[in-house]
Amino acid sequence: RVGSSMNLSSLFSVNDINTHFQTINTDTSYVEPALLEIIPELHKVPVIHEISVFKELARVKRTATGPDDLPFWFWKEYALELTPVITHILDVSLVSQQVPKIWKTANVQPIPKDTNISALDQRRPISVTDIIMRLFERFILDFELRKPVSCFIHSDQFAYKKDCGTETALLRNQHFWMRWLDGHSNFVRVLSFDFSKAFDSVSHRVVTDKLKKVPDINPYIVNWVIDFLKDRQQRVCVDKVMTLLLPVNRGVP
Repeated sequence: RVGSSMNLSSLFSVNDINTHFQTINTDTSYVEPALLEIIPELHKVPVIHEISVFKELARVKRTATGPDDLPFWFWKEYALELTPVITHILDVSLVSQQVPKIWKTANVQPIPKDTNISALDQRRPISVTDIIMRLFERFILDFELRKPVSCFIHSDQFAYKKDCGTETALLRNQHFWMRWLDGHSNFVRVLSFDFSKAFDSVSHRVVTDKLKKVPDINPYIVNWVIDFLKDRQQRVCVDKVMTLLLPVNRGVP
């Protein structure tokens, strides 16, 4: 067993860790989601404006670097110079419905679930993509997805909703529990479920099929998301050692 202060590589081979996480993020029966048909007369090409790109670059906060190893201050310090180039790349990506392959990679950091580690399953894989890719994802969410998708999120869901979270979920549940107990109920039975590796095992087909059912999402964006999810690669970073990139086809980065 290894404690949190010891190197993980002293217990497991970094290549074994890399293969373990690849297995979690791999669907052996994977079928690539079908693209939507683009009708130029009906579908408008999404556009990201330079002012929006500059604002995001200029306010980048300290955060971990991705596979490109470009630090947050690079994007922040040179926001003015980088804005025209980055805007052009993003707009070309949208019109072509393709994400630059170099932005589809991620560094995986094994975060401990327990204090003492004796098995690889006791580590949670956290994928860290390039900072510029995270900014691009934010553009897509804020300008194209947030509003139409929010209308399809059930009222009982509290994750990934504005002004909602664990606290509001507990407060709402407590409200109903107390109301029932103040009424004619003698007790309240609560069942709790934990979905193992939920984000790591998300089916790309399920995600994209749901997006296709939302009427107000631009087909350009749906196809961009499909391309964003496919042909991804990841590598493990442990104790300053980086493994080779391995392909994955399941889960969300």
